[in-house]
Amino acid sequence: MELMKLVLVLYTGGTIGMKERDGSLAPADRGEFVEFVKEIPQMHSKWRHKQLELSEDELVLPVGRTKYIIKEYPTLLDSSNMEPRDWNRILNDIKENYDKFDGFVILHGTDTLAYTGAALTFALENLGKPVVLTGSQVPIFESRTDAVINIIDAVRVAETFPDLQEVVVVFNRQMFLASRIEKTDNESFQAFSSPNLETLSVLEPSVRNDIHFSNNDDLYRRNGAFGIHLYNGSMISVLYLTPGIPREIVEAAVAPPMRGVLLVSFGNGNIPSNRKDITDALARAIGRGVLIVNVSQCLQGSVSDIYETGVVFGTIGVVSGSDMTIPAAYAKLAFVLENGRSYNEMKQMMQKDLKGELSRQ
Repeated sequence: MELMKLVLVLYTGGTIGMKERDGSLAPADRGEFVEFVKEIPQMHSKWRHKQLELSEDELVLPVGRTKYIIKEYPTLLDSSNMEPRDWNRILNDIKENYDKFDGFVILHGTDTLAYTGAALTFALENLGKPVVLTGSQVPIFESRTDAVINIIDAVRVAETFPDLQEVVVVFNRQMFLASRIEKTDNESFQAFSSPNLETLSVLEPSVRNDIHFSNNDDLYRRNGAFGIHLYNGSMISVLYLTPGIPREIVEAAVAPPMRGVLLVSFGNGNIPSNRKDITDALARAIGRGVLIVNVSQCLQGSVSDIYETGVVFGTIGVVSGSDMTIPAAYAKLAFVLENGRSYNEMKQMMQKDLKGELSRQ
C-alpha cells in the first residue's frame, strides 16, 4: 500500500458552504457539505477510497498521495461573526491533532480571513507543519464556484510541502503569507492582495497534476517544540482618522478600559499638525500605559517620520506599525497584550518582525 499523507480540514463556515434560502445565503444543513464533496470526482475518488481501504470519514484525491478528513464545526460562522474565542477553537484543534496529521487546512469566510490568518500566525509557536487557509467567493453548491479548486490547492499544498512551516493563504491559484494579506475585492475570484510583500507562489498546474512553486524564497523555517498561545480578548480599539475628526471620538477610543489602540492614520502615518487636542489625548493615554500603534490607511507603503507629525508621534511614544496591514497589526497587538508583558517589552515586540508580518528596516 502506498504511503499516504493525511490532512485535517477544519470547516469553520463562510460562503464556501452556503446555500441560497429565501433569497439570501445561509449555511447548508449539517453534514451536507461533506457529502457533497464526496460526490465531486476532482475532490474524492471513490475507486481509490475502496482500493486503499480507507475509513468512512477519510476522503482521497484522485491523484497523488493525499487523503484528508473534514471536521465540520457544530456552529458554522459567517466570518463577520468570528471572534478571538473562535481563533482559540481553531488553535486548540490544531494542537490536539498536531501529531496525527501532516498538515492543516482551514475553510473560512473571506471577510475576516486575513484577521484569522494573522492571529494564527502569531499564536502558533514553533510551527513545523503547513497551516493553509482558504475559502471561496461562490458557494461550492453553485456551478460557477471557485471553492473546488481552492480546496484542492490548499489540501495539495498542505500535503506536498510538509516542511512549509508557515501559516499561508491559498486562493485563486496563488499562495500568500497569511500575515500580509488584505481582502481587496468582494466580487472577483481574486479576493486577496498582499500589498507589501510579493505573492509567495503561483500554484502552477502541470500535465501530471503536480503543484510547482514559482517563488519559494524564505518559506522554510526549522523550529523547536510546537505550542500555542490563546487570546483572552484584550481591550483594543481602532481609531480611523478622518478630516475634522471630533475630539470626543479620539478621547473615547483611548479611554479606559482600552489597553491597546490601533491608530489608522493618513499617508505616511500623519495626523493634522494643527490638532494638538489629538496628540494630547494620545499622550495622556500612553502615560496611562495604553499601547498605541500607528499604521497607514494606504494599502501600500509604510508609516515614517519624514513629516512633522511623524516626529511628534515618536516623541510622545506612539509605536510605528511599519508596513503592517490593518488585520496583521490588530492581531499582533492582541497577541502582544497577552501574558503580562511589560510595556517596554510590548513596544519592542510591536516594532520587531516576529513572523514576517512587516518588512525589516
